Amino acid sequence: MAASIDFSGWFQARFATDPDIFNHPRGANGWTFAFAGEPDFDRVIRFANPVAPRIRGPQVGVSVTNVAVDGAAVPGHPLAGAQVELQGGPKFEGHNGQIARPGHEPVFPLNVTVAAGGVTVQIQEWLAAADLRNPPPPVSAPRYGQGLGPPLTDPELQTLIGTTDLDAFRAARKQALQNELAQTIDPAARTNLQQRIGEMDNTDLPRDALAFRVRYGFPVPTNARSITDPGGTLGANPLGQPWRMEWWMGCWDADAMCGFINGSLKIG
Repeated sequence: MAASIDFSGWFQARFATDPDIFNHPRGANGWTFAFAGEPDFDRVIRFANPVAPRIRGPQVGVSVTNVAVDGAAVPGHPLAGAQVELQGGPKFEGHNGQIARPGHEPVFPLNVTVAAGGVTVQIQEWLAAADLRNPPPPVSAPRYGQGLGPPLTDPELQTLIGTTDLDAFRAARKQALQNELAQTIDPAARTNLQQRIGEMDNTDLPRDALAFRVRYGFPVPTNARSITDPGGTLGANPLGQPWRMEWWMGCWDADAMCGFINGSLKIG
């Protein structure tokens, strides 16, 4: 028996970009910046509860979109619609190429929980930080991203941002921020909006990043898994089956500091 837990949604990640050092607190020479009134970057990937979320950006939240057993969707499955929790302060650990090149950064630590209706599925990090710096194949190498591409298709862009025209998307965002600025009185909020608007035209890279996609795919070892499923809704003996995580992260909205993730946990 095989099961698949599919998930998707917008995540937040606040970090500096090349040529800034990977842990720059505010951003100086790259194309992402912490603006007025916002805390320093912490690089944490958040599937919920974003820090200082930016107005007019996407709503952050990753949840289960479908549960299938033996290839057939299970209507009303307890995990359907459940929030996917990413815990322990995970980050893209590339360190300006010291650990991984752009598009290959591993997400570390990886601690995932999906729980609802008496069913709980968890993955707990099985690597140490040292494993990322000297990845001994095949233990940790599969955790790395597979590089940039293929880019998002027109139908995917249409679904995620409402258009296939990246220039039009950015122009609409800029206009929306200008409209917000015209109605904003608070000085700090005005400065924040002015800084965001000022960065909209500085480089093409944030615009093009809307079409970026990085794929990940790797097995989950037995010592990293746990499951509570008294009703057997995910099949018989799921812990005795192979587990594999697959996802892509992309559609990077540099203005909102958010991206989209779409993936699945495959059991069996």
